[in-house]
Amino acid sequence: MATAIVLAVCFKAGLFQSAYDFLIPDASPPVLIRAGVQWTTASRSAMNPLTIASPPGNKSFAVKVVEEGSNRQIAMFIDPGSRVDTRLDPGVYKLRVATGKTWRGDGRLFGRETDVFETTPMQFTVGATGYRDLDVRLDETLAGSLPKTQISKDAF
Repeated sequence: MATAIVLAVCFKAGLFQSAYDFLIPDASPPVLIRAGVQWTTASRSAMNPLTIASPPGNKSFAVKVVEEGSNRQIAMFIDPGSRVDTRLDPGVYKLRVATGKTWRGDGRLFGRETDVFETTPMQFTVGATGYRDLDVRLDETLAGSLPKTQISKDAF
């Protein structure tokens, strides 16, 4: 009886999840998606350039650029070793990033292999020299000055 309780607690805590993921493949079917901006709620007059680049390899990135305190968002999909250019309205934004090998749709993201994180806020302003632009390189450590925090799939 004690063994069953210990196993139930370990299973509930997710201690066996990596073994399960290794032994049982993700059954959700792959979903074809084109690279680039998927949709945007930014204004048509958005002028602050944003470039997001992914490293070469076998992982793709789904990125949401989310403005704090508003409904403005931009969703994009970036293939390995590629980049996407877009424009933002002035404001404070966070990147929500999901990464993995095989896209399985909006509800499943990259399936069990999904890694999801969010960056610290970044501000886009219009200054004396014009619009501020930002280049972000996505990798395991999120290079540059944008530290990341792990978030749940549901928060993506």
